[in-house]
Amino acid sequence: MDMHQRVTFHDMPGNIHLENGVVHIDFYDKTPAQNEQDTPQYCFSERLVLSLPAFLQLHDLMGQVVNRLESQGYVHRTTDQNQ
Repeated sequence: MDMHQRVTFHDMPGNIHLENGVVHIDFYDKTPAQNEQDTPQYCFSERLVLSLPAFLQLHDLMGQVVNRLESQGYVHRTTDQNQ
C-alpha cells in the first residue's frame, strides 16, 4: 500500500462558507512583492471542502490545540471591549 502524504502550506485562510451542507474553506498565498515597501497582496490558492460533520470535528480539534497552546503560554486570549 502506497503511503503518499501531501503537505501544503498557505499564508492565510480566507472565506469560509456553507453550501448545500458542504463547508468550503478558501486559502490564500502572498504574492511576491516588487520591493520591501509594497503592501503584501494575496491571491487565492486552494479550496478545502469538508462535510459538515468533518468541519465540526476539525473545529473541536483546533479548539483543543488552542487550549493547549494557551496552557503552555504560547498564546493568550484577549477580550473585545465592544462586546
